[in-house]
Amino acid sequence: MIPRDLLQNPAVRNWLGGIEPAWTLLDQTSFHALRKPPAPRDGAIRLASDLTPEEISQSAVTRNALILLHTASVGPGLKLTATGNLSRQVVAEMCELFTWPGFDKAEAFRLHKVVNEPDFLPLFLVRHLVEASPQRRGNAASPRKRSYQ
Repeated sequence: MIPRDLLQNPAVRNWLGGIEPAWTLLDQTSFHALRKPPAPRDGAIRLASDLTPEEISQSAVTRNALILLHTASVGPGLKLTATGNLSRQVVAEMCELFTWPGFDKAEAFRLHKVVNEPDFLPLFLVRHLVEASPQRRGNAASPRKRSYQ
């Protein structure tokens, strides 16, 4: 794809800071595909709106987002701390409800007496993804008493 001796040039190596760029490992076809705009139907990531419940259950993000949204919808919302994180009570409940491939709760929380939202990375990720979604609506009545809906 690129002449190998180009990466041996001291000026190029200095400019790259001694790091070999990942694109140097691509074949010619992949390199050219990387330089084009993504195709709307052939992209690496596509959002589907016609998934079956079985397909949805295979996605840890989607499955846990649905758990979080359902929990928020059946009550007055999810209580937030003054810093904007989910309360420890909510985090404890989500720890029981969430499943995440390869995430060992016992090992992850071995050094924690209490678990805050940033300590439970699957919840932290899912909550921020849901929060960024245009379908979510939030309620921040006051800085001290807020809920997440």
